[in-house]
Amino acid sequence: GRVFHSYVSQSVTTEPIGLAWSSADAPGLGSAESLWVLVNAEPFDKILRVDTSDGELNTNFDDDGVADAPSGNTEGITFVTEGTDNYLYVVANEGSDQWNRTKYLYKLSAVDASVQAGYPKDLNNVVWDDLGGITYDGEDLVISAKSNSNLWKISTSGDKRVEGWPCCTSGFTQGVKALAYHTGRGVLYGANGTSLLGI
Repeated sequence: GRVFHSYVSQSVTTEPIGLAWSSADAPGLGSAESLWVLVNAEPFDKILRVDTSDGELNTNFDDDGVADAPSGNTEGITFVTEGTDNYLYVVANEGSDQWNRTKYLYKLSAVDASVQAGYPKDLNNVVWDDLGGITYDGEDLVISAKSNSNLWKISTSGDKRVEGWPCCTSGFTQGVKALAYHTGRGVLYGANGTSLLGI
């Protein structure tokens, strides 16, 4: 007889790529406030659901609190409640040639990280630069350029709403690597390195 052996190596870093927050009021998630951490890994990046109350993995997410992201080239993550369902929107830059990368928008279940029907959305006709960060303003997604000063507001289905260049002060001409939206203040925040800007 023959004996076969195989092994698929995985490598996970402690380098977070993106961070999203969900309220304890989000329906169907066990009344647990959570941080959703997107972590650099190979062959696929990882998504961790961490309870804010104790810093432990929430094992209601994909049975162990950790799931494969849909790509090993992700750049950002945001949490969105749509009706009674919860989703994670993730952006990724696929391909090694910086001039020919495909920019993708993924919609994932917040229960098991499964990619939803009709996704990923190819954003190459909407965004011409590598994607940097993503957030949700309560109505639309906001995504940033990784190495330029552009921001795009798009629908959750990937349709372009508006494009702008509000980030050209305080050294932000080198892109916005992370985004967050403060609902109470109505302010969009962008970050690059140790610099933070209210947009």
